[in-house]
Amino acid sequence: MYSINKKPDAVLVDYRLPNKMKMKIERLGIETVDTVPNPNLYEAVKGHPDLMGCPLNDITIIDPFLYKEKYKEIENFSVIVGNSTLEKGYPNHIKYNVATFGKFAVGFFEYVDTKIIDVLNDKNIQQINTRQGYSKCSTMILDEKNLITSDISIFKAIEKISGINIALVNKGDIKLYGLDYGFIGGACSLLDKKTLAFMGSLDYYVN
Repeated sequence: MYSINKKPDAVLVDYRLPNKMKMKIERLGIETVDTVPNPNLYEAVKGHPDLMGCPLNDITIIDPFLYKEKYKEIENFSVIVGNSTLEKGYPNHIKYNVATFGKFAVGFFEYVDTKIIDVLNDKNIQQINTRQGYSKCSTMILDEKNLITSDISIFKAIEKISGINIALVNKGDIKLYGLDYGFIGGACSLLDKKTLAFMGSLDYYVN
C-alpha cells in the first residue's frame, strides 16, 4: 500500500482530510483510502493514519478495527493485520505509531504491536527505542537518510547514527484542534522519492 522506494498504489488518509487535498494526491495516480473514526482515540486524532497503520517498505500493518471496517477497499493492497487493537488512553493507542526509514525504525517499542516487531525482525530493521510514543507523528521522513523532527529525544537518538541526517525544528506551530498543538510528521507524508505531501504552510519553519 505504501513504499518509500516507489510511488504507492494507495495511501491512508484521515477521513476528515479536505477533498481538495485528496484530489491533489489522486492526480498523482495514488488512490486515497479514508480511515474511519476510532472510538478509542481522542476526538482530535480519531482518524489519524499514523495511529492506525505502520508502513514498512512494501507493506502496511494496520489495526484490526480499521481492517474490519475497510477490508473491501484495501484487500487488493499489501496489508497485514496487526495483533492488537487500539485502546483508550496513552500509551494504549500508540501501538502502530512507528517511524520507519531504510534499515531503521523508531518507536516506544514496549507498547508497539507485536506483529510490527516480528516484521521488523524478519526484515533485519534496527529498532531505535524512544519514550516518545508518537514517534511517527513527530518525524518527517524526507528519504531513507534525511529526517526532520520536533522531538528532542528522537533527535538525540538518530543523530548518533552514521550516515543519517536529522534536523530539529520548533514544536508548537502546527494546529491540532482540541489539543495544544500537533506534530510535524503528522502533518505530512512522503508519497515517493521526490514528492512530500504537506498539509499547511512551511513558512513557519523557514528562517
